[in-house]
Amino acid sequence: MVYGNPPWVFKGKALYQLQLVKSEEARKYIPEDFKLVELGGYTLGGFYLARYEDSPVGAFDELVAMAGLVWNPPTSCAWAARVYVNNREARDHGLHHVGLPSRLAAFNLTAPTAPSPSPPAAAAGAAKGTPRQHKEVQARAAAGFRSWWTAG
Repeated sequence: MVYGNPPWVFKGKALYQLQLVKSEEARKYIPEDFKLVELGGYTLGGFYLARYEDSPVGAFDELVAMAGLVWNPPTSCAWAARVYVNNREARDHGLHHVGLPSRLAAFNLTAPTAPSPSPPAAAAGAAKGTPRQHKEVQARAAAGFRSWWTAG
Protein backbone atom coordinates (compact mmCIF):
# COMPACT_ATOMS: atom_id res chain seq x y z
CA MET A 1 0.00 0.00 0.00
CA VAL A 2 1.15 3.56 -0.68
CA TYR A 3 -0.15 7.01 0.08
CA GLY A 4 -0.53 8.25 -3.47
CA ASN A 5 -1.83 11.76 -4.05
CA PRO A 6 -3.90 13.65 -1.48
CA PRO A 7 -6.49 13.83 -0.17
CA TRP A 8 -5.72 10.88 2.11
CA VAL A 9 -8.49 9.20 4.06
CA PHE A 10 -7.89 7.83 7.56
CA LYS A 11 -10.63 5.92 9.40
CA GLY A 12 -10.36 5.16 13.08
CA LYS A 13 -10.60 6.82 16.45
CA ALA A 14 -8.53 9.29 18.40
CA LEU A 15 -8.15 10.99 21.75
CA TYR A 16 -6.76 14.46 22.38
CA GLN A 17 -5.25 15.62 25.65
CA LEU A 18 -4.77 19.37 25.43
CA GLN A 19 -2.29 21.10 27.71
CA LEU A 20 -0.93 24.60 28.20
CA VAL A 21 2.74 24.66 27.18
CA LYS A 22 5.20 27.41 28.03
CA SER A 23 5.94 29.34 24.85
CA GLU A 24 9.70 29.20 25.44
CA GLU A 25 9.51 25.38 25.54
CA ALA A 26 7.26 25.14 22.45
CA ARG A 27 9.60 27.36 20.41
CA LYS A 28 12.34 24.72 20.73
CA TYR A 29 10.35 22.57 18.28
CA ILE A 30 8.83 25.18 15.97
CA PRO A 31 10.80 26.78 13.09
CA GLU A 32 11.55 30.48 13.58
CA ASP A 33 9.61 31.51 10.47
CA PHE A 34 6.30 30.34 12.05
CA LYS A 35 4.39 32.60 14.41
CA LEU A 36 3.47 30.89 17.65
CA VAL A 37 -0.14 31.46 18.82
CA GLU A 38 0.29 32.41 22.46
CA LEU A 39 -1.27 34.28 25.34
CA GLY A 40 0.45 35.19 28.58
CA GLY A 41 3.57 33.20 27.73
CA TYR A 42 1.66 29.98 26.92
CA THR A 43 0.43 28.15 23.83
CA LEU A 44 -1.83 25.12 23.45
CA GLY A 45 -0.11 21.77 22.98
CA GLY A 46 -0.74 18.27 24.22
CA PHE A 47 -1.03 14.73 22.94
CA TYR A 48 -2.97 13.01 20.20
CA LEU A 49 -3.43 9.24 20.27
CA ALA A 50 -5.03 7.52 17.28
CA ARG A 51 -5.82 3.99 16.21
CA TYR A 52 -6.43 3.95 12.45
CA GLU A 53 -8.40 0.94 11.26
CA ASP A 54 -7.93 1.99 7.65
CA SER A 55 -5.51 4.38 5.96
CA PRO A 56 -3.49 4.51 2.73
CA VAL A 57 -1.01 2.11 4.42
CA GLY A 58 -3.51 -0.01 6.34
CA ALA A 59 -4.11 -0.13 10.08
CA PHE A 60 -1.67 1.56 12.47
CA ASP A 61 -1.39 3.44 15.74
CA GLU A 62 -0.05 6.98 16.19
CA LEU A 63 0.94 9.12 19.15
CA VAL A 64 1.73 12.79 18.51
CA ALA A 65 3.28 15.18 21.03
CA MET A 66 2.06 18.62 19.98
CA ALA A 67 4.43 21.46 20.87
CA GLY A 68 1.91 24.24 20.36
CA LEU A 69 -0.26 26.17 17.94
CA VAL A 70 1.26 28.06 15.02
CA TRP A 71 -0.36 30.68 12.84
CA ASN A 72 -0.62 29.39 9.28
CA PRO A 73 -2.89 31.86 7.44
CA PRO A 74 -5.79 31.73 7.13
CA THR A 75 -5.91 29.53 10.25
CA SER A 76 -3.82 28.06 13.04
CA CYS A 77 -2.63 24.47 13.37
CA ALA A 78 -0.93 22.24 15.92
CA TRP A 79 2.81 21.69 15.43
CA ALA A 80 4.09 18.17 16.06
CA ALA A 81 7.21 17.98 18.22
CA ARG A 82 7.29 14.17 17.99
CA VAL A 83 5.29 11.56 16.10
CA TYR A 84 5.36 7.86 16.96
CA VAL A 85 3.81 5.24 14.67
CA ASN A 86 3.96 1.45 14.47
CA ASN A 87 3.96 1.27 10.69
CA ARG A 88 7.16 1.75 8.65
CA GLU A 89 5.34 3.14 5.58
CA ALA A 90 3.51 5.70 7.75
CA ARG A 91 6.83 6.70 9.36
CA ASP A 92 8.59 7.04 6.01
CA HIS A 93 5.73 9.08 4.53
CA GLY A 94 5.70 11.39 7.56
CA LEU A 95 9.46 11.92 7.40
CA HIS A 96 10.01 12.26 3.67
CA HIS A 97 6.78 13.74 2.29
CA VAL A 98 5.15 15.70 5.09
CA GLY A 99 8.17 16.77 7.14
CA LEU A 100 6.98 15.20 10.40
CA PRO A 101 9.45 14.07 13.07
CA SER A 102 8.11 10.50 12.76
CA ARG A 103 9.66 7.54 14.55
CA LEU A 104 8.81 3.85 14.78
CA ALA A 105 7.39 2.70 18.10
CA ALA A 106 5.64 -0.27 19.65
CA PHE A 107 2.24 0.35 21.21
CA ASN A 108 1.28 -1.75 24.21
CA LEU A 109 -1.81 -1.18 26.31
CA THR A 110 -1.73 -2.36 29.89
CA ALA A 111 -4.66 -2.65 32.26
CA PRO A 112 -5.05 -0.10 35.06
CA THR A 113 -3.76 -1.05 38.48
CA ALA A 114 -4.33 0.34 41.92
CA PRO A 115 -1.74 3.00 42.83
CA SER A 116 0.91 1.90 45.30
CA PRO A 117 1.40 4.01 48.42
CA SER A 118 4.24 6.52 48.27
CA PRO A 119 7.15 6.05 50.67
CA PRO A 120 7.75 8.75 53.28
CA ALA A 121 10.04 11.55 52.08
CA ALA A 122 12.85 10.46 54.42
CA ALA A 123 12.77 6.92 53.02
CA ALA A 124 13.15 8.29 49.50
CA GLY A 125 16.23 10.28 50.51
CA ALA A 126 14.62 13.72 50.28
CA ALA A 127 15.21 14.57 53.94
CA LYS A 128 18.95 13.97 53.67
CA GLY A 129 19.33 15.91 50.43
CA THR A 130 20.30 12.81 48.45
CA PRO A 131 18.83 12.17 45.01
CA ARG A 132 15.63 10.15 44.87
CA GLN A 133 15.56 6.88 43.02
CA HIS A 134 13.68 7.08 39.72
CA LYS A 135 11.50 4.20 38.68
CA GLU A 136 10.55 3.17 35.21
CA VAL A 137 7.30 4.85 34.19
CA GLN A 138 4.74 2.77 32.34
CA ALA A 139 1.64 4.10 30.62
CA ARG A 140 -1.52 2.55 31.96
CA ALA A 141 -5.03 2.71 30.60
CA ALA A 142 -7.68 4.50 32.62
CA ALA A 143 -10.89 2.63 33.41
CA GLY A 144 -12.97 2.35 30.25
CA PHE A 145 -10.09 3.23 27.93
CA ARG A 146 -9.16 -0.39 27.24
CA SER A 147 -12.58 -1.13 25.75
CA TRP A 148 -12.43 2.03 23.62
CA TRP A 149 -8.93 1.23 22.33
CA THR A 150 -9.68 -2.38 21.44
CA ALA A 151 -13.29 -2.02 20.20
CA GLY A 152 -13.78 -2.47 16.48
